[in-house]
Amino acid sequence: MDGKRVYLVAHFDEGTNQRLADLYGKLVSAGLSGEQTRGIPYHFTLGSFDTASEAHVLARANRFTPVESV
Repeated sequence: MDGKRVYLVAHFDEGTNQRLADLYGKLVSAGLSGEQTRGIPYHFTLGSFDTASEAHVLARANRFTPVESV
């Protein structure tokens, strides 16, 4: 992929991150392999945009209130 991009991501809460990390550990222990990006918590990528769209993406994303954990 050429050039810089702006990504909109949704992160999980700490409890969910821990459960996913535990599950990943079990999968690795079972012999499965994969590649994880270090330093980035588990997330959903909601979109990828060119850098010229950054202000527009931020303005739209800031209209939403984060959902509280239940």
